[in-house]
Amino acid sequence: MTLGLQIIIISLGFLLLAIILKATIQKKISESHALLWIVPCFLIILGGIFPQITYSLAEIFHTGYPPALVFALAIIISYLIVFQSFKQLSILSMRNKELASQIALLTEQVHTLKEELKETKSESLVNQEAALTKEGQTETPGEDSNDHEKKENT
Repeated sequence: MTLGLQIIIISLGFLLLAIILKATIQKKISESHALLWIVPCFLIILGGIFPQITYSLAEIFHTGYPPALVFALAIIISYLIVFQSFKQLSILSMRNKELASQIALLTEQVHTLKEELKETKSESLVNQEAALTKEGQTETPGEDSNDHEKKENT
């Protein structure tokens, strides 16, 4: 591996690491997801600094082409990241359905309470009108309550 290629690999590893750390600080990704991305960053940086690691691992795993091992490792890490993302998506999807059900129930309760409130108000108005009508029947037209009391006292 040439020195220029090593510098590019190391630079890209640090750039990716900086992007991940910035997103974590800004709360755009969670810490657990950040760890899933930070590990490959360190592997990229280590692979760039020590390219002999790739050749040594290729010999251990009996791989004739060392970059194939790098690609296999990248695919495995990618699958882990995708699996974690789908797991989180499933959890959030179930939570979303649960919240939608709760909202529907609460909306129905609000509607029921509004109907009961309307009925209570209308019954209250009917009772008030009945009370006013009853008071109006006990007094003769043109008399006020003071005149009525004066007649009772005499």
